[in-house]
Amino acid sequence: LLSDLAKNNSRIIPLSFHVDYWNRLGWTDPFSSSEYSDWQTQYATHFQLESIYTPQLVVNGEYELVGSNRNKAESAIQKALTEHASITVQIKEVTTAKEKVKCRVELTGDVKKQELVVVLLQKTAVVKVRAGENEGATLSHINIVRYLSRQAAKESNEIELDLPVGLTDKNWKIAAYTRQRNDLKVTGATLYE
Repeated sequence: LLSDLAKNNSRIIPLSFHVDYWNRLGWTDPFSSSEYSDWQTQYATHFQLESIYTPQLVVNGEYELVGSNRNKAESAIQKALTEHASITVQIKEVTTAKEKVKCRVELTGDVKKQELVVVLLQKTAVVKVRAGENEGATLSHINIVRYLSRQAAKESNEIELDLPVGLTDKNWKIAAYTRQRNDLKVTGATLYE
């Protein structure tokens, strides 16, 4: 569903955060991280959910829903697309060296009370599951968050991201977005490919 939603509109920037709490079932997701499980817990607290679950979809920090529900996902995305960004986000001066990606993120707008989130994304991956609940399945993924950086937003931000070993130049991109610290609402976003 995530890849289908991304194809429909270039203004949609899907991010796939792989949580680690399912690893105990016999197979470790190679893209999972406790950091992303914590990220999901932050949203659960924000949305006053009793527990965390997968698949979960969060749209612009405003709407959360079961990530396999196409109708609700499309409805939430359409609502979000009617809103205008209050922050303009630009990624500039991207360089790579020694397993690092460096860039400058420029923000235009009122950046007070904003957090800047910058993620290194692996564009695609195909994984064969060797054990656990999905043993024997072949899973296709898009826009996998491989490294996350967050900081208080400033007009000009120097960012350094770790580039995972083996990730080729043609299979990564960078997404940057601002969100309000008090309610996690996304206020601006961009993608560098």
